[in-house]
Amino acid sequence: MKKDAVLVVVSYALIYVVWGSTYFFIKAAVATIPPTIVVGIRFLSGALLLAVIARLRGGLRRLPDLKEIAGAALIGMLLLLLGNGLVTFAERTIPSWTASVVIACMPIYVAFFNLLLYRAKVSPIRLLGAFAGVAGVGLLLFQGSNPVDHIGTGMMLAIAGALSWGFGTSIAKSLPKPADVLVSTSIQMIVAGTAALVIGAASGVDIPSSIAHASAWSIFSLAYLAVFPRYSSRSVLRWYSRVS
Repeated sequence: MKKDAVLVVVSYALIYVVWGSTYFFIKAAVATIPPTIVVGIRFLSGALLLAVIARLRGGLRRLPDLKEIAGAALIGMLLLLLGNGLVTFAERTIPSWTASVVIACMPIYVAFFNLLLYRAKVSPIRLLGAFAGVAGVGLLLFQGSNPVDHIGTGMMLAIAGALSWGFGTSIAKSLPKPADVLVSTSIQMIVAGTAALVIGAASGVDIPSSIAHASAWSIFSLAYLAVFPRYSSRSVLRWYSRVS
């Protein structure tokens, strides 16, 4: 099998296994750790890992200018702090499968914002495929409970987070950002992670005490979120294909 074909297979496997398990581990992490700490530590740890990889592959030879840093920071606020952060808060009260279905609607949200911002139309067949995908995810993850029972603050937070992620994905096309995607993602994570910890501290969250009283399963889940999704990114696979 050619290297490109292998990378495609590996990419899909990582998406299905690693990204597909993200919301399960978020639910496990927030069971005993405050959401602001989960978001903060997750993204700051991920930023460090990606920055090291970016340095090794030469992505830091050209430092980003202020406009690029500001653009990446805004993307980080929309996608990671609000997008992922609100979903993390939501999973304190809603099942992980419910959050997964909300996020599975992402192609529909992005298509909506692309139409709103750029007048980019989506063909009926692609829209039908997006809805079919959401229905498939719902069918696979359905646990027998009535989705209406989960409509409340948690569901509203999950939807708001998904919409923020969709808007950020669309507007990112027109924002200045570092040319190296790993550098850009690192900046996004630093901004989102730092903001989350500041918000947590301002709201009275004691980080050392919270970690000390967290369960081993929650700490493992947080470590998983900090490490594995970062390495499943398309950028890392692209880097691997260049050096192998």
